[in-house]
Amino acid sequence: MAKPIPLELPKRDPQEELRSRLEKLGRRTFLQGLGTELDRVQRLRELALWLQKTNHGRARMRSRRFSRSGALIEALPQVKAPLSGIWGERDATAYPHVEERARILRSIQPAARFATVPGAGHWVQFEAAEQFNPLLAEFALS
Repeated sequence: MAKPIPLELPKRDPQEELRSRLEKLGRRTFLQGLGTELDRVQRLRELALWLQKTNHGRARMRSRRFSRSGALIEALPQVKAPLSGIWGERDATAYPHVEERARILRSIQPAARFATVPGAGHWVQFEAAEQFNPLLAEFALS
């Protein structure tokens, strides 16, 4: 019988690492105002990507497997609120079947609003904020 692999605790508290990064970002970017606007945007992008990667690894649910199951399609007909969808054209969980997502939403609610953002991937709100934000506002206000 093989011996179990011992579990090791992380050498550094992930929350402490996050606090440290946020503190450094705050000092460098906001409190001292160092760098150009482009520098600040780049630092914020780096932080957003780091947060996404870190939190993805901590997720308790494996979203890719969930997205490919029938659970969501089975649950959507129970939703009474209006349905809307904004997908990135190159979303890895839907490509090349993004338009099928629109068809599914509209089969449940014919008035469902749906938009596809050209060139964007799964993280459409980050990758194409200039296109995503007005769509979200339009959907929320109507």
